[in-house]
Amino acid sequence: MAEEIERQILSTVDGWRLDLYLARRFSAAGRRVWQERILQGKVLVNGRSVRPAHRLQPNSRISFFLPNRPEPEVDSRYFCVHNSEDYAVVHKPANLPVHPAGPYREHTLLRLMESREGRRPHLISRLDRETSGCLLVAWNPRWARFFFKERQKMRKEYAVLVEGSFPDYLDASGFLRADEQSLVRKKRRFLSTEESGGADDPGESARTEFSLEKYDAGRNISFLRAHLHTGRMHQIRATLCSLGYPVVGDLLYGPDEGCYLRFLSDDLTEKDRIRLRLGRMALHSWKLGFPLMDGSYVHYECELPEEFKTT
Repeated sequence: MAEEIERQILSTVDGWRLDLYLARRFSAAGRRVWQERILQGKVLVNGRSVRPAHRLQPNSRISFFLPNRPEPEVDSRYFCVHNSEDYAVVHKPANLPVHPAGPYREHTLLRLMESREGRRPHLISRLDRETSGCLLVAWNPRWARFFFKERQKMRKEYAVLVEGSFPDYLDASGFLRADEQSLVRKKRRFLSTEESGGADDPGESARTEFSLEKYDAGRNISFLRAHLHTGRMHQIRATLCSLGYPVVGDLLYGPDEGCYLRFLSDDLTEKDRIRLRLGRMALHSWKLGFPLMDGSYVHYECELPEEFKTT
């Protein structure tokens, strides 16, 4: 059965084309699909049919039926690096959402674990769909509460491939805030402490230490270790993009955010794919350390993907 959707347009999307707004907000269907639905009269603005190029205005109301669609395919080959009665450290593959969002409902790590492990996991750490590697879950509320209480003591280290020749070491301390120059609402940018200029609301504080592991001069790619001192949304990706070293394969924070917009509208070109270099974002949760209730501290590692080993 189709789901009826109604949305009131906010000032943040004032002036946007209707087809572009729908393709970004409901990305399970590409822009061409939305254009067809609009032309067929299946999308109404203030109760009437319009053209795909119709410009949205604040307080307008969009209504349509969102048909049930097969969920996109995912890589379901997760495995547990450690699994006990109380917690598990999971090696998540790229192209697997952690929790339900957008077009993904059942094809998620949480649903897969609940089905295969026979118990419901409590998510302690999160990874973007395209990010692979170590992720921590608790198997009961008691351990979930403990991990959340002790989360400041967790050590997270990532492996990342970036464009360009990166310095041997860089301590990026500053703030993350919305990128007002971007067409993508969720995109963020990093400002160093000096760049923030003592603003009243500079954004969320963020600190990441980057260390160079290897530089591939032939491809002009650097392999980095990233040690997170804070856990902000898109922290590594946004910081590196703002520093001028975008993550290889990153649709949103890569060399051209237009790749992300074309991906949403099913218009990604072969030129885009060549520029992205990889079919995934080159970010991997490599090492994870955290305390246990008995006072000990444990470390786990998720093996590097092949694309990191050959760099």
